[in-house]
Amino acid sequence: MIVLKLSGEAFGGGAEPLQESKIDYLAEEISQVRDCRFIIVPGGGNILRGADLKSRGFNPVEADYLGMLSTIYNAVSLKNALKKRNIKSVVMSQLQVDKITSPYTPDEALKKLSEGFIVIVSCGTGNPFVTTDTAAALRALEVNADILIKATKVAGVYSDDPEKKPDAVFYPRITYREAIEKDLKVCDQTALSMLKESGIDFFIMNIFEKGNIKRACEGRCPGTVIVR
Repeated sequence: MIVLKLSGEAFGGGAEPLQESKIDYLAEEISQVRDCRFIIVPGGGNILRGADLKSRGFNPVEADYLGMLSTIYNAVSLKNALKKRNIKSVVMSQLQVDKITSPYTPDEALKKLSEGFIVIVSCGTGNPFVTTDTAAALRALEVNADILIKATKVAGVYSDDPEKKPDAVFYPRITYREAIEKDLKVCDQTALSMLKESGIDFFIMNIFEKGNIKRACEGRCPGTVIVR
């Protein structure tokens, strides 16, 4: 069982927030994986970030809800790209948008997985002030996943931002406790704290390197693995 967190930037950005070539690339990469059950948790930063609205004076709660709704765009776009490849998927949501999503529950997600569907869960946890990293960690814990994958634009976990500091140290393997103590900006600290006592391996990898999703689903971490 795999939970795959996809950053919003994997879907597009800037003037083209839903970039067809990127979404097709994601669907093609996923289609290469065989005999694996997937729950996918998309971010929404390519469409809208709640933090950006807060900086403009929006009510913080409403800003976060708008950020959550942006993840539905990515979820439905990915569903349609998968359909072109004859891959069954269903979009579930933590917020009620019943025309294009169904309500998420762990039991319903597991049922759909057993029927051969990929489950795409949008709208984070459905609560403000919670990141999609934490939502992905919660999904992984709820369904007793084997691996949680965070697919982003970086190769893995570094001691600092490698784009700003070229001498940043790369960690191919690290424990949850070490990641928390070093305050590494790998993901939300709440997510790390939730996972640290679990037996779930957490892979951080570059989504834009072809074949990485397949490698990760086969248990071969192409980036950094965080372990108990």
